[in-house]
Amino acid sequence: MNYRGTIAYRSNLGAQLSEGFLHSVVMAWDFLNKNYSGRPGEVIEVNDIHAPLPKFNFHFMRGLSCMPDESANQIADTFLGDWVLMLDTDHVFAADAFYEMVTTFEENNLDVLVGFTQKRAAPYHPVIYKTDFNALVDFETIFPDPIQRQTLIPIDSSGAACLMVRRKVFDQIKMNGERPFQPRSKFNALTLRRDTIDLREIANKMYYFSLPDGRNIFETFSEDSSFFWRAKMLGFQAYCAPWIKFHHLATVLVEESMIQRDDSPIPK
Repeated sequence: MNYRGTIAYRSNLGAQLSEGFLHSVVMAWDFLNKNYSGRPGEVIEVNDIHAPLPKFNFHFMRGLSCMPDESANQIADTFLGDWVLMLDTDHVFAADAFYEMVTTFEENNLDVLVGFTQKRAAPYHPVIYKTDFNALVDFETIFPDPIQRQTLIPIDSSGAACLMVRRKVFDQIKMNGERPFQPRSKFNALTLRRDTIDLREIANKMYYFSLPDGRNIFETFSEDSSFFWRAKMLGFQAYCAPWIKFHHLATVLVEESMIQRDDSPIPK
């Protein structure tokens, strides 16, 4: 059977799935397949990106490891089709979330796309960053008003709670001798560099002098930010679709209305 793409979830450290996540997956999977389900083996080519999407088949899978980075790498190595939509298991989302992600990704011919997610604790800022990859600094993107449906937002990095990636991105990273989700290994990706900067000198500086207050090197070099760095070095632009919302499950359901905006800087 030919698959257009894969929906997958990566395991967390406790290897647990929330009831809310499972319910969201069932509803979103059903909605997606009712709108795009095709006959086994059916392949339809679409040359006009503005034309309605054809009906096609999807695969569903999970990463087997309990380590988030290894689980994500397993998915990147074994998913079926042209793209994968990777999910974290501590989120809930609307029934049309998969449909909206696939439609946005395909119609705009994107390589990397994320939905809108937020941090699980106050001030609940969006997980959407403008990043200085050389200085190891993330600048949080805070919207001054409630988010309405709008155009795609180009971003430097995000998390991987709702991350959609085309196969060629993973293929090019692997061709350079890297694993897509390799935590805390930014300075190992020598072949992806386009310049001759002394990486050891940069690393020494940043480890001790340039990390923002309250941040540490392990947080800065998560498997998620490392993936976005590798993709960026290879010329792939990532985007966020802010109208497709994936809500973090914490002690409360994290929603966009909870963002504390008063003292939140808005990057230029």
